[in-house]
Amino acid sequence: MAPAAFFLASFGIGILLVAWLDPKRKISAWCATTFALALGMVAAGFLALGFSVGFENSGVGAGAGIASAFFLIALNLRMLAKALLDFKERWRAQYARFRNHPGSEIGSALGIAFLVLLLAIVGIQAMRWNSQGAAQASFMGWGDGAYHLDTIRYLATADPFVLQESLAAGARLRYPLAVEFLSALLMRLGSPIAFAWHAPTIIGAIALASALWEAGFIFLRRRALAFSFAFLALVGSGLGFAWFARDVAKDAPAAGWIPALVQNFQNPEFEYTHLDVRTGGKTEAQQSDANIAWIVPLVSFFAHQRTFVLGAALGVLFLAGLLLYQDSETKWRWFALLGFLPLVHTHTFLALGAFALVWFLYRRAWDGWNRPGERREFFVGAAAGIAVALPQVWYIVSTPGASGIGFVPWFGWTMCTHARSWLLCDPGVAAIDTNAVWFWLKNFGLIFAGWVFASFWAWKQRHDLRVFVIASWVLFAIGNLVKLQPWEFDNNKFLFWWWIMAILIALNLFEEKAKLPDARFANYDLRKNFLNPKFLFVNLILVVFVFFGSFSGALDVWSRVKYGFRIVPGVMHFGYSGVAEETVAQWIRQNTKPNDAFLTSSSPSQFVPMLTGRPIYLGYPGWLWSHGYNALVQERTAAIREFLRAGATDRLCQAGVGLWLADNDFLREYSADKNVNPAPWDATRSLFSYQDGARSWDIRKINCR
Repeated sequence: MAPAAFFLASFGIGILLVAWLDPKRKISAWCATTFALALGMVAAGFLALGFSVGFENSGVGAGAGIASAFFLIALNLRMLAKALLDFKERWRAQYARFRNHPGSEIGSALGIAFLVLLLAIVGIQAMRWNSQGAAQASFMGWGDGAYHLDTIRYLATADPFVLQESLAAGARLRYPLAVEFLSALLMRLGSPIAFAWHAPTIIGAIALASALWEAGFIFLRRRALAFSFAFLALVGSGLGFAWFARDVAKDAPAAGWIPALVQNFQNPEFEYTHLDVRTGGKTEAQQSDANIAWIVPLVSFFAHQRTFVLGAALGVLFLAGLLLYQDSETKWRWFALLGFLPLVHTHTFLALGAFALVWFLYRRAWDGWNRPGERREFFVGAAAGIAVALPQVWYIVSTPGASGIGFVPWFGWTMCTHARSWLLCDPGVAAIDTNAVWFWLKNFGLIFAGWVFASFWAWKQRHDLRVFVIASWVLFAIGNLVKLQPWEFDNNKFLFWWWIMAILIALNLFEEKAKLPDARFANYDLRKNFLNPKFLFVNLILVVFVFFGSFSGALDVWSRVKYGFRIVPGVMHFGYSGVAEETVAQWIRQNTKPNDAFLTSSSPSQFVPMLTGRPIYLGYPGWLWSHGYNALVQERTAAIREFLRAGATDRLCQAGVGLWLADNDFLREYSADKNVNPAPWDATRSLFSYQDGARSWDIRKINCR
């Protein structure tokens, strides 16, 4: 009941926000409806987050957030009534279009449904639960699901409620936490963890699919091109198909060309959008020197990176809104959308913030303030965005004790290692490129080539596209000249927004030249249109562009999607915990307090925060390092070593750590042996022990003064 109330309040808030952003009802019924639910969910979540922080209790915060959302709706009942009538008119217009052009509307609906299905399958695959309710992570090699589970469980359990890292007790949580908090909020409201995990991302996936279609149709004005844009945005890829062809050719002498092609398509040996020694992929790919690291977005961004899907949905809607209202004084209202992004997805906020700055400077210089109310609308939109964004930005940049978040000169994204120079590659490092253009072409393929060519064409022929051309080059430059986070690979989250604009600009070459079905599929004559010699060359170029621009990505997506929703241990899925871990976790939940901190191993799949929500002193360093806590990792590692060497507990106790899980993982990681050095055991006392074959768990109370 409580989750239903939350979603009802979210939808009401969302309808009001959409009505304010889109007063002329330019957004389609499909997009406006899904957008209202996604944006409203984020807005209601922020209300609950604010109250949770204020009351230091997420249960009270959830109730207060829902109540305040309904209160805001009640204050704006007249506006809500008008907005509901607007939505009714949108759907009436949608039905009229269906009556007049059923073929095109059914085609549009099927296209959006196909995109939603792809997003839903990979999203649900990214975390599965077995019959015992234990979490199973899909996509072998991606362990980020553990961090998300840790954060969600901690945010749902902490009492008093604090925004701290589950993997570093007492350190501020720096990860974009909006989606994690939404899942934690649903858990506090009584939802099962599987529903709490998937509900925000599935809603985001539906909104993202609708937004991609909407933006593509607004920009390109043809349904076939709109679907091509949305498909390439999710599945587009580089020149990995050349390596696929090599593998087929290698198997062909023994099996024959057709069997070799079928075999390699059904069971591809590599991920052809992730052939790189340094950043991994399939185990076999770590032997490849291809240096292809632009993982197909559907697999990389919208599967295990669960924060991105909602941020991308809001971001694409922001672009679509600017396109729709670029000639209206109310276009500045869309800038308020950026205010929701810092804690939803920080890379999206940075990328679209850069885009918005380019847009503002260009439009200000080009148009001035010529329309009535232009200046007022600008300040209203800017004020609304700043009011929402400022607390989030302050929270991110004011984190004590953190450093190394990035903004370091670094040429060529992941082209090579630059420890010695921002421009020149380090000598003697495997699998690097010194030719930046070849590296970009391998990773971004025909989309990169099409974007470069189309940029010059659009600059001369389409003045209305100049601002997008400028913005795309700015984003590409930033993503390739500045390392935004400690791990340069994370720049791909920023470059995704260049990717979106590059595809739009490239496909615009075909908007007037290609002859494609649009309004009346039933009346489309293939011979007179597509095969017409006047249009045939351009039509074939478009087919080649979309086919080879997505082949590698489609192959990698297929290698995931073909498993459906089945759990395939050892192939697609690995478990985080078992019956023994759940037994120990049950004791912890019953005998410790929600914020009691543990000293544990730093395994990525450490079950204490994942199953109990209790914070730990030092978790997986890779995640903490990427959040700017490298110094903290070093300090806490030294404190653990001192505790194990001499039984010194002062630094642990000062950090609030009162319990130690002395299990096999911990003893192996730190080479601790009671028979060799009993000091840490003398400084603690056992509270609970459990044995399961050769594995053992000993929960010990640390003696603090």
